[in-house]
Amino acid sequence: MDNNENLFNNFIVKSLVIFIFMSGILIVVVNFHINNFITNEIGIQSGNINSHIKQIPIEITIIVTLGLILLYVSLARIVYSSSKTLSFQNIELIKQRNEIESAYIKLNDSYKNIIIALSNSIDAKDTYTAGHSSRVANISLKIGRQLKLDEEKLNTLYTAALLHDIGKIGIPDEILKKKDKLNDFEYTKIKEHSAIGADMLKDVMPLNNIIPIILYHHERVDGTGYPYGLNSKNIPIEALIIAVADSYDAMTSNRPYRKALSRDTAINEIIKFKGTQYDCIVVDAFLNCIKENVT
Repeated sequence: MDNNENLFNNFIVKSLVIFIFMSGILIVVVNFHINNFITNEIGIQSGNINSHIKQIPIEITIIVTLGLILLYVSLARIVYSSSKTLSFQNIELIKQRNEIESAYIKLNDSYKNIIIALSNSIDAKDTYTAGHSSRVANISLKIGRQLKLDEEKLNTLYTAALLHDIGKIGIPDEILKKKDKLNDFEYTKIKEHSAIGADMLKDVMPLNNIIPIILYHHERVDGTGYPYGLNSKNIPIEALIIAVADSYDAMTSNRPYRKALSRDTAINEIIKFKGTQYDCIVVDAFLNCIKENVT
């Protein structure tokens, strides 16, 4: 017996008790009023007529009682039928909800696997940057938590960080892997990767929310960044976070044109450009992560 049947049985018992109680009251009231009418209004003392008249309350009581019983049974059947229908519908809804949740989990897992595959494809293009995207994503996530971003923003931040360099797929290898200093033309081409990445994702509806982050992650708070020279007020917080995480990992990793900088040197460089290249609040959150040894 399920909970719905228990509730229904409890309802029947309680209703029956209330029904009997109310019926008793009704019978007493009806008898009282009829007897009062006979005694005070009719005033007939003849035993023969009086006995017939006194049968009236009994007959009315029986009729009212039978009517109430029929009404009660009808209502009980309606309630029982409705209860069974609602119970069945509830079971079906729970089943459908579980199926939807299962499908959502599978879809979400597939979505995450696609994001990771795209991220890996970026790093595979250049052995020097292998693992860069995942490291930037992890550092960004820790900074975001320091800033107490909500779960939705953290998920967006992590996804954007994984794909922040996806536009480098469109940059020629001879520029991307060049060991010497880039000339002006080559540097201009490299700077196009953020716009290329945003353009690559523009038709992917589930990723629309990360497009501005990818597009602006090389903007600077003082307005000297690229591609549009925006200032901090117009740069998403996620892009400001990725800018710090990206720079830190880039400086502490080996690149074709230089050896990795030490951890302390990279931290000092970020502090040096706090308020000009990097957002002050984000840098402070990053430094808190360093102090707590969570980067």
